[in-house]
Amino acid sequence: SKKAQACNIGIGAGEWDTYLAYKLPEGTLTSIDMIEVCCRQLEERLICEGNPNKVSVICADAMELDFKERFDILTMVIV
Repeated sequence: SKKAQACNIGIGAGEWDTYLAYKLPEGTLTSIDMIEVCCRQLEERLICEGNPNKVSVICADAMELDFKERFDILTMVIV
């Protein structure tokens, strides 16, 4: 079976990214945010919680990225 490749744009507080990371135990999550502190806090949170799943955190404007990979799931939470 194919392993899901997910991407979330806009980390914010990191709650949604953390949830997704635990729901994709055999897949990967790419989390993107333009705000460095949001990226750093998510990375630190995943380390502190001992998340064993593959998560890539990218600090950039998603509109300016040249994506090489394809995603099965793309999310963006707007509050």
